[in-house]
Amino acid sequence: MYSTAWTLEKGTMSTLNGGSFLKGVRSVDLKSVPSFFTLNQQNTWALRIMKRVGLRIEVTERLIQKLPEAELTDTVDFTSCAVVGNSNDLLGSGHGPEIDKHTAVFRFNRAPTGTFEEDVGNFTTIRIQNPERSGWCEQRDEILLTRGYNLIGPHSENCKVVALSPQFNFYSKTHWSMFPPPSFEVVGVFSPFCNF
Repeated sequence: MYSTAWTLEKGTMSTLNGGSFLKGVRSVDLKSVPSFFTLNQQNTWALRIMKRVGLRIEVTERLIQKLPEAELTDTVDFTSCAVVGNSNDLLGSGHGPEIDKHTAVFRFNRAPTGTFEEDVGNFTTIRIQNPERSGWCEQRDEILLTRGYNLIGPHSENCKVVALSPQFNFYSKTHWSMFPPPSFEVVGVFSPFCNF
C-alpha cells in the first residue's frame, strides 16, 4: 500500500499515503517508517519544525508525554469499520448490533449512544471532534481525534485525546484551501486501513 516515506530536506511539496504533508522532503523507501496521520511520540519532529519557523506552539516534555506512543494505525484494529453520523436517520433502524460487530466504530463530536444503543450501537473506537468540542468522551476507552494538537494536555486526564498531525493539517489546507470537515478526515485518513 505504501511505497514511499519522506525525510526532511529543502525542496518542493511531498506526498505520503496519497497526500502532501510537508514542504521540503525527499522520498525514501518505506519499511519501518511510521505514517504521519496523528501526533505521537514517534512523530514530534513536525511540532519542533513549526516552533522553529515561528509558529506559536509550546513543545514541552509534558506535551510529548501526553502523546500516544505509536500511530493509531498501529494500535487500533481497522479490520472492519463503521462510520456513524450525528443525524437522527438511524433512529428506529435497529442497526445497533450490526454497528457494534465492527472492530472500529467512528462517531462525531458529542453524538451520544446512551439510550439509542438499539439503533446506533454502544461501541465507539474513535470519536472525531472539532477542536472547540474536543475533550468530551462518553466512554473512557474512546479515542478522541481532533485537529487541535494544543488541546491534548488539558483534556487527556479523562479521555485519550489524539491530534491529527501538522503534516496532515498542512496537506488539507494546501490541497483544499481549507480544513476539511470531520467526515473527510475519517475517509481521507483511515479508508486505506478499513474495510467498510
